[in-house]
Amino acid sequence: MANWVLSLIPGIGSIELAVMLTAGFLQGILIVVFVLLAVRVRKAPLAALGIGSINLRDIWSYGVLGGLGVYLLVTVIMAVIISFLPQPPQPQAVADLILNARGGVQIISLLLLVGVIAPVSEELLFRGFIYPALRSYFGVNWGITATACLFGLMHFDLIRFVPLAIGGACLNIFSERSNSIYPAIVAHSMWNTVAALLVIVFSMTM
Repeated sequence: MANWVLSLIPGIGSIELAVMLTAGFLQGILIVVFVLLAVRVRKAPLAALGIGSINLRDIWSYGVLGGLGVYLLVTVIMAVIISFLPQPPQPQAVADLILNARGGVQIISLLLLVGVIAPVSEELLFRGFIYPALRSYFGVNWGITATACLFGLMHFDLIRFVPLAIGGACLNIFSERSNSIYPAIVAHSMWNTVAALLVIVFSMTM
């Protein structure tokens, strides 16, 4: 399928990028389908996922500003962790691809993956599906904690587990306080997109 993506979008120009995009898009689609089917089987309304009316004030305060805050918080925590390590950890696979991205097609494809596909699918799964279930059993505080830990573990990166879990907890708080999944999606998108854009800018100055 990666070869098909390369033939469909020749500007990608990299089999590694094609594989990452293919895997990312398929994962996102499968997560969304799984969550929607699970809700349908349980005969629950879409509102159970936090899908409903959009409050622009919450989108701005929790989504845009909150997302920037989460990015800064996670960056500072990661910097503190790195300061205690004998050598800096290897960048994540997607960060490495972003660092080496060349050309508009590659950059836009990666921004679409990290800024749209990943936030929408992951927030539907964690804040829309997993968190409400855990909250009903353990309450708000333990539900947020458990969901955040699962979010951190899902990235399969022990060095970055703590900052990712803390970032996930912040997204849970945004979702809980706004009673909606949309601010968490926007905040997640801001977090990922700002990080990706800074990597792109850094790569261009090298």
